[in-house]
Amino acid sequence: MTGIRAMTNPKRALILLAVLAGLVFALSSMPLASLYFISFGLILFPLASMVVSAVGGWLALAAAGAVVAWGAQRLFGAPGLMVLIYMLPAGMALLACIQFRLPFFKSVLVVLAAFMLSVLALYLLLQRATGAIFPYAAQAAVNGLDQMPLRDILLNNLWKSGLLSHGQPSGTQVFIEDARGWTFTPEVLQEFYKQITVRIQGLLQSVFQGLLTSFGIYMAALGSYMAIGLAKTALPDPAPDLGMPPFQDWYIPKAIGQKLWVLAAGYLLMLLGTMPVMQLAGGLMFNVFYALYVLQGLAVIDHRLSLGSLNPWLKRLLLVLLFVILQPLLVFMGIIDQARDTRGLRKENRETGEE
Repeated sequence: MTGIRAMTNPKRALILLAVLAGLVFALSSMPLASLYFISFGLILFPLASMVVSAVGGWLALAAAGAVVAWGAQRLFGAPGLMVLIYMLPAGMALLACIQFRLPFFKSVLVVLAAFMLSVLALYLLLQRATGAIFPYAAQAAVNGLDQMPLRDILLNNLWKSGLLSHGQPSGTQVFIEDARGWTFTPEVLQEFYKQITVRIQGLLQSVFQGLLTSFGIYMAALGSYMAIGLAKTALPDPAPDLGMPPFQDWYIPKAIGQKLWVLAAGYLLMLLGTMPVMQLAGGLMFNVFYALYVLQGLAVIDHRLSLGSLNPWLKRLLLVLLFVILQPLLVFMGIIDQARDTRGLRKENRETGEE
């Protein structure tokens, strides 16, 4: 263990904090600010804490927390400070791993564990405060929609696109005249709100499951890679790289890969299970399998692109696009690479006597 990284690389840390402050201000100032703050914050805030802490140290992490807490308090009042429970643990865990020079992949596991605990802690606190967080959030969203000036136009577009149905017999009048010009009848509005409530609850449950599994894995692995990559080049006090290999050389060890197929069976539980608990367990299992092979497939693409003379920034852009829109392809490539060792990584390890 080296000295405590209280404040390192002040210039770069201040730049990162300024960017974070600008994002928080924008998210908390735009129309439908609460929705955007939560939606983008789910992805941005833990990643920001990891990057800021790795580059700037403990004081920079505290400053980042203060910036996000200001934006959350501005929107939600004192309860908004619970965002820190979600944001800070991942950054604190990564900084502790850097402090103790824990090997990179062990650090990823520590960050993942800290993030999962933070998600569970936030869920339990919200559950206790609201009684049932998913129905409460869905009802709050419907109440907000009901007060929107353009509510009827939005609902009409959703109806015309087939995302909502009015549930009335064919030929029923669904519009009435009011002071604003026109609106839907109370019966149609009630049906729309019921459908929206059910879909929001389903979406929130999926988001919660994803935070605990696939997103947690992506954030811990790719977030740690990005944070340490920036921190190890920061001067005058670079962070240790913790033995982090190039992303193009990432792969799942053979012994672990064989065990992962047990998790793939979760897909059958998800489809064929009759009990909600079994379906939930199957979904969580399959999410883990899926996320790990997405990472391996992405590493395969990075390896192939690195063999050419492609511009590094263009390569990164292609990797981001593939990660966002073609994850099933990445899973397929990851499985093929695991089965055939297309990059020759395990073959080289066997020649040197390593696993």
